Amino acid sequence: MVNQRNLGGSIKNTYVFDLEMSERGRRINDFAESLNLSANRDKFKLDSDAFMDRFELTAREKKLVIDNDWLNLVKAGGNIYNVIRIAALFNIGLYPMGAQQIGLSYEEFLQTRNVKGAT
Repeated sequence: MVNQRNLGGSIKNTYVFDLEMSERGRRINDFAESLNLSANRDKFKLDSDAFMDRFELTAREKKLVIDNDWLNLVKAGGNIYNVIRIAALFNIGLYPMGAQQIGLSYEEFLQTRNVKGAT
């Protein structure tokens, strides 16, 4: 079960990255942290499946990466900073990731950034 808590009563659908989530996402996070090296990014691009096998990603975890399923990578235990590293493999930035996670188009999401007080 995903550890989902309402922090301070004000943030719904927030996934707290705690020890349980860290352990659940160990393979994903190890994989993502390896991407700090350009040689590893190149290896991923040459044969993504073989590269992910090195980190023993499950078939589901591999699918989350290949499908660019950012929200479910977080739910699977991916630290958000590591999920951003994975997104960079596909030249996907933070705003498109945010849009996908809340179910908006990129254009709709950008409009929420132009609202006074939006952060």
